[in-house]
Amino acid sequence: MEDRVVPANLMLVVDTELDVDGPNDGVTGLREAIRLAQEAGAGPHMITFANTMNGKVFKLGDAGTEIKLTKTITIDGLGKNITVERDATKGDISLFEVQQTAVASIIGLKLQKGGGTLVFHGGAVVSSGNLTLQDCTFQNNAASFGGGLSVTDANVTANSGVVIQENTANLAGGGIYIRKVNAEFAPIVELTGATVSANTAAFTGGGIHLLNGDLRLDGALICCNNAVNNFSEATRGGGVFAADGTNVIAKNNPTIASNSAMTGDGLYLEVGAARTGTSTYVEDSEYDGNPA
Repeated sequence: MEDRVVPANLMLVVDTELDVDGPNDGVTGLREAIRLAQEAGAGPHMITFANTMNGKVFKLGDAGTEIKLTKTITIDGLGKNITVERDATKGDISLFEVQQTAVASIIGLKLQKGGGTLVFHGGAVVSSGNLTLQDCTFQNNAASFGGGLSVTDANVTANSGVVIQENTANLAGGGIYIRKVNAEFAPIVELTGATVSANTAAFTGGGIHLLNGDLRLDGALICCNNAVNNFSEATRGGGVFAADGTNVIAKNNPTIASNSAMTGDGLYLEVGAARTGTSTYVEDSEYDGNPA
């Protein structure tokens, strides 16, 4: 078998939707392109898609694991109407794992049906590295924490073209779950005009659960999320749940609307959580556990 020789700082073009990774098959799949680029060095690398991939659905699962991003890499499917989803016949996996060494950008992809009942963090994406999201949709993904996206000790930014909707967490963070494990690093998630809508968590943070770090809502829309369960237990933070020691920072008047929970439909602030800036509440309430 002949080894494929590749230079550093690659631009590779994906030309098959199959989840294949073979050197002599005559095509380049998404998983293979990412592997080849990252094996070449630190990057930056660029992964794009051939015009023949327009409208294709990429089903992951043949390798039995999510696609791991470890270097400086951009996956750009803008304008190609490309969907990446889990092959439900191959078991429960996230779609992408952004590891601590990565500086990753995902552009123009629809990420759906990732995760499942056996996935603990991040149905579509689990990230412990820096991640930029542009013009992406996270839809119909599921995990215990972070049905759409789970962030640990990392910075994530999402622009106005990002929609995180109809994802499910069977514990916390239907759309996004944010936490700190390393005491020396506090995660920052910045949603600039992004939409988090119609997500569901069983206990806290129907839209977003902020366990540690900063959540920056810059003109974002947090709408129609639910914290609800069938166990008659109290649910908190239909839109956003912010735990002790966290910061919710509002800029450019984000909208928090039509979310639901037993306490704090829109925003639930635990004792010790901080909020700065002004948000517009539409048919929503805020619960502030801090004394006046």
